[in-house]
Amino acid sequence: MIEHCGPKLTRLRRVHTVSLTRIVNNILADHELGQSCNEDSDVVDRSFHVIASYK
Repeated sequence: MIEHCGPKLTRLRRVHTVSLTRIVNNILADHELGQSCNEDSDVVDRSFHVIASYK
């Protein structure tokens, strides 16, 4: 992941991502959740949730 996204990720204590993909009524729904921790690996500093759908 560091090679792909760059050396700025080396400062992070933890990066956690989850991808959930479902097909509902012939539509692909992709949900992604990401969290990162800078100082304490138990304290989430940033969190994002992305939802995309494709026919």
